[in-house]
Amino acid sequence: MDLLKKLCKYFIITLAILFVCSFVVLVDKFHKIEYDVFDVLETYKALKYFFILGASAFTASVAYSIGIAALFAFDKLKVQTWKDFSRKLAAGLLLVIPLSAMVYYCDWFVYPQMKKEYVCLKLEMTDNVPRDIDNNRTYHSYFNTIKNDMPMLLSKARLTYKLDSLKNAFDAATDTCRMYLSMLPDTMAAEASNKYRLGSMGVELTYTSQPTTSKDSLIYIQKVLLYQYADEAWDTQAEIRELANEYSIRTRYTAGLYISYILSALVIFLFRRYNPIKKILAVLAILIVLSYMYKVFGEVVEEYIEDTRSIPRKISNATDRAILNERLKVETGNDTINEHNNTK
Repeated sequence: MDLLKKLCKYFIITLAILFVCSFVVLVDKFHKIEYDVFDVLETYKALKYFFILGASAFTASVAYSIGIAALFAFDKLKVQTWKDFSRKLAAGLLLVIPLSAMVYYCDWFVYPQMKKEYVCLKLEMTDNVPRDIDNNRTYHSYFNTIKNDMPMLLSKARLTYKLDSLKNAFDAATDTCRMYLSMLPDTMAAEASNKYRLGSMGVELTYTSQPTTSKDSLIYIQKVLLYQYADEAWDTQAEIRELANEYSIRTRYTAGLYISYILSALVIFLFRRYNPIKKILAVLAILIVLSYMYKVFGEVVEEYIEDTRSIPRKISNATDRAILNERLKVETGNDTINEHNNTK
């Protein structure tokens, strides 16, 4: 229990420091990227916007804090044998396991909701968003369109379902490419495979030595059908990568928390047990780990803020497209009514 007390103490101290640092990094980036937030939004909404950005680094702070806390806690215990180290490491899991559950819950269920609020605020402050969305019903319709195009807003169930569906669509598209490729003679098949980069998608080069279709049909297969399904496969693969990246982002700190804890504890134990200049190297290791974690932590916050710069474009494109479709429906309906009246 002595380890658990020390681990909790150092964890709380480190988390508080890193959480404050996250807002320091945020303030440094905020005035460069989102300098006009307080001018565009009401004060309480601007503060909410600011808090959401700062809280985005909370799970990263937890993962790094437990590693730093483990460095100090295991250094104070002076563990000398592998047996004692294993027992102390297992005792520390009493803190690490609940923290990992909290990080998992935040990344998968809390952050998507926070980011929805963020996008709503971004909608409100984006000048390019047409005022047509002021209507509450059409606003929700457009927001749902935006939400479906942004992986960071998807729920866990929706994300996994969409990922599985896209994988099935990708397999179907590549199977179709493989089928059409096998219908072509060697020269045309090789040309199509190279031109559409089918090998990069796992579609092996196959061909027939005796084509059973006409030359025009073979050209149609090569120029039209293969292009169509190859293009579909490439688009699907790009979506899969985007969703897989979002999946990775939501799970990396849960896994990173265990890695950070075990690795930090092991480093300190090995230095104390095997190195004759253990004091110097232990201090050096702590400084290196601290500087590295702070560097990575700063990059996480900066990366999140930088990524948000693409949201106005996505919002504008999605809303403009939705409003254009809505207007086309209205105009089409009016044309139909006019034609009907003219007929009468």
